[in-house]
Amino acid sequence: MEDHTGSAVRRTLATYFEVDPSYVRPEQHLLLDWGVDAGELQLIARRIALQEGIEIRPRDLRSVETVGRLITLVQALCRRSDLASHACSSQPRVG
Repeated sequence: MEDHTGSAVRRTLATYFEVDPSYVRPEQHLLLDWGVDAGELQLIARRIALQEGIEIRPRDLRSVETVGRLITLVQALCRRSDLASHACSSQPRVG
């Protein structure tokens, strides 16, 4: 079973590309499979950061090449965040 953070990242990507979230898989390469360049990745990261209540800096994205790495990054930032008990909980947000 996927956690809230992984699901949120996949939903954000799916919304961005206007596809069903089931089409977004961790092994997919952001550039090769989705055509995401560095600027688009920063835009997507900002959307995720706002949704999750975390900060994602451009340097955090340097090693992100796949959907799975993006999920792992967001999970790590959520764990480090002072807001982890609120913004990155295992419970989906309502609203």
